[in-house]
Amino acid sequence: MGWPKGHGSFGDKVSPFRLSRFYSPTWMLCSNPHPFISLIAPSKGKKLLPRVSRHLSSQQMLTVLTLLVACFSQMDIVFHARILDLPEENTRQQDLERQTQAFLGSVVQSILPVIAKAGLRLVSGLLGLLLERSDIVSITQTRVCHAAFPLVPSD
Repeated sequence: MGWPKGHGSFGDKVSPFRLSRFYSPTWMLCSNPHPFISLIAPSKGKKLLPRVSRHLSSQQMLTVLTLLVACFSQMDIVFHARILDLPEENTRQQDLERQTQAFLGSVVQSILPVIAKAGLRLVSGLLGLLLERSDIVSITQTRVCHAAFPLVPSD
């Protein structure tokens, strides 16, 4: 199964609104968390994305980025981010810290080149998708948001 024709080249001709047909609410709500988010939940899954991204086309990496943005609030490091703010240290907090560092070191680093090549229209579409599908108040209070979306204010 190939990519649909008519998506144009990467960057300036790809409309985020045309990508929305792949991410219709019915398809996105197949499970919570989404199967792709479940795949990258363990540390090994987070380390898998940089290895796989070398073999994906720019259009496929754009699809991965859109999926990450659409399901951002379903990720364990975002959903359980409040644990990191607890005053006492415990094993769950240490595990979540390791997961967060693995996400920032692997997933974010493999997605940054895609964002750097993207046009303003695409970035604004992704930001709109994030605002539409996520609880923006809880997301902006996470370390992952501060690293992945540095222009989003935290207060």
